[in-house]
Amino acid sequence: MEQQKIERYQYKLRRIQEGYEADPPVYTVDEVREKIGIYRYGISRAETEIQRLHEIVEQKAITKQTKEEALRILESLRDTNLEKASFDEKRDLTAKLGIKVYPSEDGKTVRISSTLQFAPSPLKLSPQIISIASPKL
Repeated sequence: MEQQKIERYQYKLRRIQEGYEADPPVYTVDEVREKIGIYRYGISRAETEIQRLHEIVEQKAITKQTKEEALRILESLRDTNLEKASFDEKRDLTAKLGIKVYPSEDGKTVRISSTLQFAPSPLKLSPQIISIASPKL
């Protein structure tokens, strides 16, 4: 975005120069000085912002090893959080994921449905196709 700002300001500067150099000048000397000052200030601000963003990117560069380590830590936290979650927290999580469990009246089977997309979108599956037998109690 900052690079686009610079290009727009440079285009405006060229237009002002062309207008000033035209046979009957479109702009007065004072107008030209004022507009050139504004556009050059905008260009310098945009260049400063680009430099600041480049410095941030260089500081935040993540090595492959650091990335893999962070991923392992996050997976460990996920597993720990799921193991230590209360029943209500697990119920809320399954509700957020759109997972529903329908036990049969005889209590021998359970039907599970989900709104999650497990297959590519062209393949249309009914969410109630999956049927899993419940373990003996």
